[in-house]
Amino acid sequence: MSRRSRSIALTIAMVVASLGIGGTGSAVSPAPVRAASTLELCGTVSVYVKPTALLPGAITVGLIPLVIAPGASVPSSIAVGTHLCLALTLNPSGGIANLVVVGANVDTTLKICGTVTSYVAATASTHGSLILAGRTFVVSNGTTLPAAVKAGADVCATLTLNLLGQVKGATVVANTTTSVQVCGTVTAYTAATLSQTGMLQIGGHSYVLGLGTVLPASVKAGADLCATLSLNVFGQVKGAPVTANVTPELEVCGKVTGYVAATATTSGSLSVAGITKKIAPGTSVSSAVKVGAYVALRLEIDAFGRIGKVSLLNVASTLEGACGSSDPSTPPSSSPSPSTSPVPSGTPSPSPSGTPSPSPSPGPSASPSPSPSSSPSGSSSPDASSSPTPGASTRPSDGPDAGSGVGGDDTTCPPIGSASATSYSAPTFAEDATPLDRASQLVTQAAVPFGLFLLGMAAAELLARRHQLRLLPLRRVR
Repeated sequence: MSRRSRSIALTIAMVVASLGIGGTGSAVSPAPVRAASTLELCGTVSVYVKPTALLPGAITVGLIPLVIAPGASVPSSIAVGTHLCLALTLNPSGGIANLVVVGANVDTTLKICGTVTSYVAATASTHGSLILAGRTFVVSNGTTLPAAVKAGADVCATLTLNLLGQVKGATVVANTTTSVQVCGTVTAYTAATLSQTGMLQIGGHSYVLGLGTVLPASVKAGADLCATLSLNVFGQVKGAPVTANVTPELEVCGKVTGYVAATATTSGSLSVAGITKKIAPGTSVSSAVKVGAYVALRLEIDAFGRIGKVSLLNVASTLEGACGSSDPSTPPSSSPSPSTSPVPSGTPSPSPSGTPSPSPSPGPSASPSPSPSSSPSGSSSPDASSSPTPGASTRPSDGPDAGSGVGGDDTTCPPIGSASATSYSAPTFAEDATPLDRASQLVTQAAVPFGLFLLGMAAAELLARRHQLRLLPLRRVR
């Protein structure tokens, strides 16, 4: 460039910097910029005139023209067409006293959801501001955001940021929320901040925590929890009420009537033995569990009532094979109950008096008594309801009976002083009675008649002694 051309360009730049060019679509006056002491800009350098020790220079970044004070140091990386982010120090007159290249203008994106609490639109020469989800952003000069961005709106925005973190563009949608239920052990947890997303790993699943998301204090590595995660449009966690992961067990056995396998992200379902439950995402189930199979299962149920673990106990082609016999007519195995009918004793029972009583001899006019009737059980026993005729002899039974006396004879003895005879039944014993129990029972039964016998003997002795005492005075008189 010739000296004359350079002088013309410098003159034009100085005029533009001091006055600006009017009209629609033209560069606006940089007066608001001159009021600041520092300024950060990102954009394409469209005009650049290097200053000298005596003459000022000029630079236009994006749509903002600026004057470079004489003698200011300018990095060699500045050239027309470069995309840069600059940190500028301005003198009181608004000229650039110092210029630092922050770096090449590389854009990044940021996804954030929340309520817009404040928004000031940017102009061509001034920055705007945006407070979203509690975080404050600078809106780069000349940037226009969608109409949905306004105070009070609940939105999810994908912000395009320049190297200085200034918003230079945004796509915005309404903030809708979905929920996910998950149970398991927390294997990793990094809390989110207003400027950095967090991370949660629970039950084998990983989730991103949205900016500013705060989870309960019980969420920490190693905790066994069930959480209902609220997810924003980007799938980031925005909140999560949690409870302890209590897993009661349920054992079921029967035919599988319905089964849909769970995936890593979707729930399944299982119907067996009339019970239908959801299967939590990520839960593995044995391949033997399928519709039509007879299975015995142990199920762990999570806090949401879903199946969190399936243990296969048995599988078969029939209900009986999987669960055992289900026929109600099959009697249960148990020890036999004792018979209600008397059981014959292995040893004959002695007579209560200790000596067998002889049968009375039949008189000349005695007729034999009718034979004993047979009991339903087939054993012969005397009829207790019939009274034999006095003086009549009884026929011996066909065989030994449980109530028979010594020798197997069923002997009836009329009681002393009674006109009618009553049959005497020998004592019976329980099947499991020991010899000591048998002897005790015999002594108890014999005690009453034996006591009466002793009482009678004592009375007879007393009467005899009284009789002797009465006769003693008569003997003395003689």
